[in-house]
Amino acid sequence: MERQSTMNDFPTRSNVKNLIQTIQNATEIAQNHGVQCWLCYGALLGMVREKRLLPWNNDAELGCWYTSDINSKVKRITADLTKRGYTVYYYSTVGTLSVQKPGAIVNINCFWREGDYAVRPHEEPSIPRYSFIFARIFYQVGVAMGLYYDGFITSLRLSKSTKDLLKTVYVGIFRILPAKVRKKLVTLFYEMSAMLGGVFQKTGIPLHFFENLSTIEFYGNDILVPKNSKELLKVIYGEGWNIPKDDWSFYKNENQSETNIIFIDEKWDYSQMEII
Repeated sequence: MERQSTMNDFPTRSNVKNLIQTIQNATEIAQNHGVQCWLCYGALLGMVREKRLLPWNNDAELGCWYTSDINSKVKRITADLTKRGYTVYYYSTVGTLSVQKPGAIVNINCFWREGDYAVRPHEEPSIPRYSFIFARIFYQVGVAMGLYYDGFITSLRLSKSTKDLLKTVYVGIFRILPAKVRKKLVTLFYEMSAMLGGVFQKTGIPLHFFENLSTIEFYGNDILVPKNSKELLKVIYGEGWNIPKDDWSFYKNENQSETNIIFIDEKWDYSQMEII
């Protein structure tokens, strides 16, 4: 349930020091390989509203554009971040690179240009009911078919938890299959999840917010942000964007009357995705 109060009584969910370093390393390495990233969502909210990252957020979000050569760039970015000791996964089916270290998760999310909107896939298994567990299983297996990391042995070594270890192993098994086969299986498993109640939508934000970027000070360095950040934050979080809230998400049904992000009831065209 959403709470509104002073900004100091929310539970701490991130190691802000590690989060800062991870953002700086991820943006630097991405830029070195031709991927320009900017602060987005909760990380942008914290820096614009409070000049800091919000410790009650469990991750930080960056944005970038999806391009035809993104996969080759992601491979190089993943390799460099892995060498620095990060656990890194690329979710091909949604265009998200997740960079992790203890207490810090930074997601670089690809946006696609579609008409007047910057769009992303929005997927969730289903509402809890008799088919929930099966929809979730099919969905998660589909995700795993498109998951990429840099090197099986290296990823085993860097696994920080039992969950990471298991993910590395079962994804490694799936990756024995050719990419074309895995791509067909992604479509098959997602279709099965949808039949059991899985939700497959798109989310859209007006394109113009991301076409002009500027820089702000970020813990001793500069970082890119959308030029009209305050108006963008109103679109994402509503008119009350400047009021601290805990556990608020525009994906939650009860908050969709506040956000101006559009939800498009249209399944993502996975046939156009390139699976690494």
